[in-house]
Amino acid sequence: MRIAFLCPVFPPEPAPAGVMARQLAAKLAECGHEVVVLTQFPNRPYGRLFPGYKRRLRSVEKVEGFRVVRCPNWLLGPKRRALSRLLENLTFGITSCLNLAREAKPDVVLMETWPLIAMEMMLRFCSLRKVPVIAYVQDCYPEALEYTGLIPVNGWLARTIRRWDGSICRRSARVIAISEGMKSLLCASRQLDRTRVAVIPDWNDCEGFGARDRNLAWRAENGIPPDAFLALFAGTLGHVSGAGVLVEAAHRLSARSDMLLACAGEGVLKAEMEQAAKSVGLRNLLFLPVQPFEKVPAMHAAADAFLLTTQAGYPDSSVPSKLISYFAAGRPVVCAAKENSTVAQLVRSSEAGLVTAAGCAHQLAEAITYLAENPQDARRMGANARRRFEESFTLAIAFQKFAEVLRALRR
Repeated sequence: MRIAFLCPVFPPEPAPAGVMARQLAAKLAECGHEVVVLTQFPNRPYGRLFPGYKRRLRSVEKVEGFRVVRCPNWLLGPKRRALSRLLENLTFGITSCLNLAREAKPDVVLMETWPLIAMEMMLRFCSLRKVPVIAYVQDCYPEALEYTGLIPVNGWLARTIRRWDGSICRRSARVIAISEGMKSLLCASRQLDRTRVAVIPDWNDCEGFGARDRNLAWRAENGIPPDAFLALFAGTLGHVSGAGVLVEAAHRLSARSDMLLACAGEGVLKAEMEQAAKSVGLRNLLFLPVQPFEKVPAMHAAADAFLLTTQAGYPDSSVPSKLISYFAAGRPVVCAAKENSTVAQLVRSSEAGLVTAAGCAHQLAEAITYLAENPQDARRMGANARRRFEESFTLAIAFQKFAEVLRALRR
C-alpha cells in the first residue's frame, strides 16, 4: 500500500510518540509498503528549531526505507502561549496538506489525532481525493485539558472540542485507541461504533533495554552516588503528570541520605518544582534535562525504581508511554494513580510494583522506602515488569494489529 503518516512529533525530537512513529514507519516500509511521513521541523520540547534545520516549504529526508517530508509551522516558543499553539496548529494543517498534494495519491492516511485544526484540514483534503483516513488517538481532548484545570469541565469550550473531535473520529474510516479505557471513553463520549475502533497499545522496541546491573557510568555523568537508591521519574513534567507531588515526597525522605529522587524531562511544572525544592533546601531531588534518545536505556538502567504519578482527577483513558519504557527496563514501578485506573490495574495485575493514591506524598514516600529496604521484592517486581512488557508491549505485537487494520481497509 501507499501510506501517508501525519504526525506532528518526530525524531530527532525525543518524545516517545515520535520515536514510535519512526519505528512504525520503518516496519511498514520493511514489509513493502511505500511510506511518507508528514511532520513538522523539530522544535520540541523547547519550542526552538533544532540546530542544523532551516524551515522551508518542503524538506525531504530518506530514513530507514521511507521518506520524511518536513512541513514548516509556527514555533511554540519556550513560553508556549495559547496563540502560539493555535498558530502552530493552523500552519501545520496548511503546509501538511500542501505537501501531501505533491505526493502520489496514497491508499490511506494514518493521522495522529493532534492537533484538531490540522486534523480537520487533512480529513477534508483526503475526502476530496477519496482517500480513507485512520484516526490514531494518542490522547483524548478535551478530557486532558478539563482534568488538568486548563478549561472548565463540560464548559462550552470543552463541549465544542468534544463534538469536533467526535465528528473527526466518525468521519474517519477507522479509529485506533491505545487502551481499552480510551476505547470505552471514545465510544461513550463521541458516539462511535465499537466495531470501528481498534485497540493497539503503545510499545517500545526494547533496543538496549532489559534487566541489567546499575549503569554506574550514567550515574557518574549526572553526579549520582553509585550506592544511592535512585527512584526516577522520566518523562514530561506537565499538568497531566501530577509530578508536583514528588517535591513533598522528597521532603518526607530528606532524612535518608541513602535515597535519591530524580526527574529527567521538561514541562510546565519543572520551574515550579525546582523553586519549591529550592525553597525548602531539598538535596535529595535532582532535576535533569531530557536525555538524548541514545542515552535513555543507560538512564533507565541506572535506576533502582521508577515513579509514575498522575493527577487525581485525570481520566482513565491511556497507558503512558513512560510506563512501557519502565516495564522494558525491568525495574519496579511506584504508581501513584486512582485505585481502579488502567495504569493501577496494570501494575497491580503484573505484580510489577506498588500502587499508591494519586497525589499522596506520604504513601509515595512509604512505597519508595519499602522498595529500598526490600531489594529481593524489588528484583521480583522488576522481573515481572519485564515479563509483562514482552507479553504485551513490543513493536512486533503492535505491528500485527496495525497490519490487521490495514488489511480490513483493503477488503
